Amino acid sequence: MSGVSAEPVPGGSGAVLLDPEGTVARGLNETGARVWALINGERSVAAICLTLAAEFEVEPAQAEAEVLALLAALSARGLATAR
Repeated sequence: MSGVSAEPVPGGSGAVLLDPEGTVARGLNETGARVWALINGERSVAAICLTLAAEFEVEPAQAEAEVLALLAALSARGLATAR
């Protein structure tokens, strides 16, 4: 995630990820923006999933599937890496 930043969407929920050059890399909905906020290199994916399940009142399995899909998409674009 080095150099990648998330900018809030004006007047709405979600965020836009910007690469180090400042070009739009990916738009995130509210849930995706929350996942991005929770990624800090210290939380496990499991912890992020449990947090989202509680905050968005969804089943843990649904949160896990969505988090893993988002992380795979970010990784494929070079915007996040697993440690």
